[in-house]
Amino acid sequence: MREPHPPLLDRSRLADAYDDDDPDRASLLELFLETSQAMVLALARALQGGDAAEGARLAHRLKGSSAVVGADRLAAVAGRLEALLAAGSLAEATAVYAELAPTLVLTAGAIHDPERARDAMTTPR
Repeated sequence: MREPHPPLLDRSRLADAYDDDDPDRASLLELFLETSQAMVLALARALQGGDAAEGARLAHRLKGSSAVVGADRLAAVAGRLEALLAAGSLAEATAVYAELAPTLVLTAGAIHDPERARDAMTTPR
């Protein structure tokens, strides 16, 4: 039996600091999406260049920022990628990297459509 994916977006993570309709919360999430997209592209360059150390550093940053805003599925993929890169497993890391962009797209959808986040919380792997 496969384990369910972590939720795309745990909206409760920011609930203590922001109301759902707080414009600062929306701005923070948009900034998160912009920086995450830039990190995913930088990770591609690091992998293409065979720079496991830089890739691990970027994956670590992506994992942390994702966890802070509640993007748990993206944090999980970034965490797996970080571990593989830290171990120098570039071929395996490249396979996991292929999950990053689609997971980021799903996360962006969940940020913009809360119903999508609820629907995808228990999607099996």
